[in-house]
Amino acid sequence: MTIASAPARTPSNVIDEVSRAIVQAIQQPGVKAQLEQQGAQVIGSSPAQLAESTALATQAWKAFVQRHDFAQE
Repeated sequence: MTIASAPARTPSNVIDEVSRAIVQAIQQPGVKAQLEQQGAQVIGSSPAQLAESTALATQAWKAFVQRHDFAQE
């Protein structure tokens, strides 16, 4: 997974503007084709969708680690 991030306390309007620009760029046919040729799955989600996806993945991995009783280091 490749994501774009910003420093803490970046204003939400700036994050939204950058997010829209990134989504617009990666949806251009030439850019999208090149990314897919490199093995990427182009999604172009919003910051809220990324947060939700990250939370779900974290829950899933936490359950996996607990189920298999991995030791913490």
